[in-house]
Amino acid sequence: MVRTGARMGIVVSALLMAAAWPAAADVNVSSLFTDNCILQQGKAVPVWGTAQPAEQVTVTIGEAKAMAAADPNGRWMVKIGPLRPAARWK
Repeated sequence: MVRTGARMGIVVSALLMAAAWPAAADVNVSSLFTDNCILQQGKAVPVWGTAQPAEQVTVTIGEAKAMAAADPNGRWMVKIGPLRPAARWK
């Protein structure tokens, strides 16, 4: 048997999650960028994708960070960097 206090906590948690759901944006990065892709070091790297029109997009790679807003067609692009090498070949 679930106690009333625990049941109220579950209801409040469900309501908070439901209220936060519409805030989730549908931001997509180009399919060119996948896990373990290789990016040019020492130069600004363009990264692009789609989102809702006027959606604010933040891209972070390592310590580098760039922001942009999607255009009226939902396209966005940032130039991030220059990037430092993340690892050295042995």
